Amino acid sequence: MSAPREWKALSARLSSDIERTVTVRLRALAPVLVRGIVRRTRRGLDVEGRPFVPKGDGSMARLHSSGAMLAALRSVAIPGGVAIGFGDSRQSAKAAAHHSGGRGRPRRRFVGLGTSQRRQVLLALHGLLTGGHR
Repeated sequence: MSAPREWKALSARLSSDIERTVTVRLRALAPVLVRGIVRRTRRGLDVEGRPFVPKGDGSMARLHSSGAMLAALRSVAIPGGVAIGFGDSRQSAKAAAHHSGGRGRPRRRFVGLGTSQRRQVLLALHGLLTGGHR
């Protein structure tokens, strides 16, 4: 095998190993991220940590009155990573209505990672790839 071919083969193996390692780490982090989303939402805070827009009558917006919607939030392994979403279509539709707003309902973005959570994920992955422990 010539040197360029060897380098290509080594590069492909290394890339595959890195992708596999990152995928495993993301899948391990996902349940922690889901718990964080649920805790933040129960505290009445949106993706970026800001209080939800009050209801039309001025009362505090609560997205967890029965608990069913937040209890349906899950992480699911997908090729190359993980997805966070709802395991129940009814709860998913309810969450989408809250998240997007409309029909007299203010937009309340609560599903997803805020800036600080994204930073934590990136730091964890950086530590993994550079040998640091985060």
